This record gives sequence, structure tokens and C-alpha cells, in this order.
Amino acid sequence: MTESKRSASARIRAALIERWPALFNTSAPVPLSIGIHESLLQEMPGVMEPTLRNTLCQWCSRPAYLLNLQLGASRYDLSGAIAGGVSEEAATVASERLAALKAQAKAREEAKRHAVQEEKARADAKAAAQPKPIKPPKPVKAETPQPKPAAKPSTPIVIMKKRRSQ
Repeated sequence: MTESKRSASARIRAALIERWPALFNTSAPVPLSIGIHESLLQEMPGVMEPTLRNTLCQWCSRPAYLLNLQLGASRYDLSGAIAGGVSEEAATVASERLAALKAQAKAREEAKRHAVQEEKARADAKAAAQPKPIKPPKPVKAETPQPKPAAKPSTPIVIMKKRRSQ
């Protein structure tokens, strides 16, 4: 069974980070010497050249790596020794690639925001197109008629009691 390119690249990247942590530092990568892949092929005999090149290409295309490719920065070989500096051309290319990555990220965010807005508009339109359910009228309670109070006489009524005779 053959290993996929992605998993092979991940395996090689992990081996590079483990074996040369100063060079392949994920949080603060350093500029690598030109042609370092040839040294790596000699140090890692079981690795196929196309897979190693692909892994290095991915590593060197990361924004963190591109940020460190500035004019005059030192490049390092496998032993950690300085093996030259970053040229003006390399710094310019890195700056342009970084700007392109930022523009792509901004375009993706804008597209995502636009898609969310469209989805919300579709949901609102769908909700508006749906007929609203008709609520049945609330039942009216039948009230029992209460007798009206008797009208009060305008003159006072005097009630007299009869006395019993003894």
C-alpha cells in the first residue's frame, strides 16, 4: 500500500522538525540555504526527492517563513552555520508572495461574509414567502347574565312592628 502525498509530506515535515528543530521551528522559521534539499537527501536516504521538494515548497510558502525572508537576513545550512544571506530578489519575491497570500485571505473572508449575507437574505425571503398560519379566534366565554340590582326607592321605607298585646 502506498502512502499518500499528503501523509508522506506530513511524515517528512515531522522528521525535519524533530531532527533539526533550530532550522524547522514552526513558530520562528529561519531562512534556509539555497539548495538545502540536496543536503537533506544525503542525510535522509529513504526519502524520495519529489516528496522532499514538495515538503520544502510547502514549508517555504508559509507566511511565517516568508516574513523572515528579508533583505540581508542570514540563511542557514543543516549544521546551523550561516550559508549566505537573503538577496534583494528573494526578499522582493517573498514580499510579493506574502502580499498575495494576504489578498487571498481577505478575498476568502469577503466571499465568506457575502455568502453568509446571501444565505440570510434567502432565509428571510423564504420566511416572508411562507403563508403565516391563521390563528383560530379565541373562544369567547359565555357569561351568565347577572340580575340587575333593584332600583332604590326615592323615599325611605319605614317598617313598623306590631306590638303584642298581653
